[in-house]
Amino acid sequence: MYKNISRLKVARIILLAIEFLLGAALFSLSFFADVFKITFEMTPYIFLYFFVFLIIVEITYSFFSFTLIDFSITRNYLNISNIIGYDINEVINKSNIGLLYYSNDYKIMWTSSLFETRNLFLLGDDLPTWLPALQPLFEPSNKDTTLYGINIKNVYYSVTKLEQSNLLIFRDTDELFNSAKDRESQQIVIFYLLVDNYSDVRSALNDTDFAQLESAFRRTVTDYLKVYNMSIFQTSLGRFFGIGAYQDYEQIRKDGFSITNKVKHVKGGLTEHSFTISMGFGIKSYLVSESNELAREALSLAQQRGGDQVGVKAFSRGVEFYGGTNLGIKNTGFLPKIRSFGVQLAEVIRNHSNILIMGHRISDLDSIGASLGVYAFCKNIKSNVKVVYDENSTEIKTNIAIKTIFPKAESNAIFVTPRGALENNLKDTLLILVDFHSYSYALNRDIIDKSKNVIVIDHHRRQDLAIENLLLDFIDPLSSSTGEIVTHMIRQRDYKLSTMTSKIATFLFAGILLDTNHFRSSETSTRTFEACAILKEMDADLDRADDFLRDDYKEFELKTKLMLNVETPHFGIYIIHGNEEDVFEVSVLAKAAQEVLALKEVNSVFAIGRTSQTQVGISARSNNQFNVQLILEKLMLEKTILDKGGTSGGRFSAAGGQINDISVEELKILLCKVLTLYLADAKRKE
Repeated sequence: MYKNISRLKVARIILLAIEFLLGAALFSLSFFADVFKITFEMTPYIFLYFFVFLIIVEITYSFFSFTLIDFSITRNYLNISNIIGYDINEVINKSNIGLLYYSNDYKIMWTSSLFETRNLFLLGDDLPTWLPALQPLFEPSNKDTTLYGINIKNVYYSVTKLEQSNLLIFRDTDELFNSAKDRESQQIVIFYLLVDNYSDVRSALNDTDFAQLESAFRRTVTDYLKVYNMSIFQTSLGRFFGIGAYQDYEQIRKDGFSITNKVKHVKGGLTEHSFTISMGFGIKSYLVSESNELAREALSLAQQRGGDQVGVKAFSRGVEFYGGTNLGIKNTGFLPKIRSFGVQLAEVIRNHSNILIMGHRISDLDSIGASLGVYAFCKNIKSNVKVVYDENSTEIKTNIAIKTIFPKAESNAIFVTPRGALENNLKDTLLILVDFHSYSYALNRDIIDKSKNVIVIDHHRRQDLAIENLLLDFIDPLSSSTGEIVTHMIRQRDYKLSTMTSKIATFLFAGILLDTNHFRSSETSTRTFEACAILKEMDADLDRADDFLRDDYKEFELKTKLMLNVETPHFGIYIIHGNEEDVFEVSVLAKAAQEVLALKEVNSVFAIGRTSQTQVGISARSNNQFNVQLILEKLMLEKTILDKGGTSGGRFSAAGGQINDISVEELKILLCKVLTLYLADAKRKE
């Protein structure tokens, strides 16, 4: 194309020269006619004929020039399209991306429409002369194929050179920057919806009633999401996949994901049964595959926290939960699941020569009792089994109980210190974690990090930053305690455990008493009483278990100190706290909160006190009207606490946490702020 343009330039010069010579000759004849005695008269007609002749020549030249240029442009367009493809070329012509094609001698041969719309007519120009800033792209030593911040008429571009194609791509970075918010609003959001109790409702209803309920449910969900421009598709029984834009997701979030409550009021036929749902959203990722994985993880966590809630996971961030303001979905499939888990666990135990069992830091009776129960389960299969025990990271009452019930020789046979555990070859050891599933609650993090084969048994709601890469896990937030889970697992075995002693049964019973507050907590169920009956059959000493929980005078005095400082930021919500100089055991905070909760017109209690010189603890209890775990989760997301480092865990009616380098007063102020913001969200939805 450039060669044709060059030829036209030469032809234009020659034609102008000829026209000039003809005009000069004509006027010379008229001027010198008398001198050379030539008969010639310059009449108006001769001038008119000459002018018409010039017009015809110019029209003819222009016609052939335009034809040649049009042919060259078409041929050049075809060449460019062959390089980048017709479809891509058309898309680029309609976008804010510009393409520039140059010859081997750096002459500009073709540009996309972006340049013309911005008054940049560059055909035939020398590329380095027009834009010297691009020179580094063409230097042999330069390995970068993209330059940033290229200024063209006060607009900044990034310019990318495509190797072996003589093609430059100009991207308007000003436009990209100005439309950043628009692009975020159009990010793809993936979500999953799962019916928590699909199987239970299906088995409870006849075909007609169930079909009516399912149809009404689908219509309710579809109509709700249609308002927010979301699409949803059923992928299997009780499971749905959805997709939408981030701006529409934001509207659903502002609505509070009310669909989780709407579906509870959907009935079919004359039945009173209804569905509950869990949802998982994956947001703020430009990759659809990544959003899909985020949504799956969020749904899994929502389910493991008891269901009937929404989990939202953003790229490179933790999971936020919405809803979860009921006590969880009662699942009739517990016994088959725990039986299956017990079979799998036994098989894994057989494949390992060494087994370690470890509870959480500041171990209580449920943590130690459940660990001893798992110890008996493992000991019946393998002989080399130990429970990791750190006297300095165990509650005083639990320490006293261990020393009282186990003679030194028996204690040495059962327990091992964290240092002693680390002396083993942990790569070949099976590590079973009991009553926790998050790194922040580990008795010893090094033991987990050095172990390749890890199993978790827990009853707390699933937390973000949970321990990963597990061989097996059994986490049931509907169980009252981990001791309850372990007791049923032992019973579901086909044989009686000879290693299940009266002492271990007593510890398991004491752990259940602790976590249920002597069967007063909302998590207490028929399964809880069944587990206690099983332990009684195994010769648990109920009186001794109760003695483990009795307070001494010093503990009574500390609880009294806490109760002297009371505030009620909202009706039915009480905050009790200690002074800065007093140090409390975590169990004292929990018991004080529980005792205040027993008073009239108290719905929730938060006990705050220093647990060490560098940490302040908080223990929360509710009478099932408020989700105290949700409040503590929001508290841990406060910037002050995020900067200092804080952890929390628990379940609907009982939760706790610890924060580093903060004062009791600071924590109390932050708690009041969070209560004001999220108390309505935490209130139980009927």
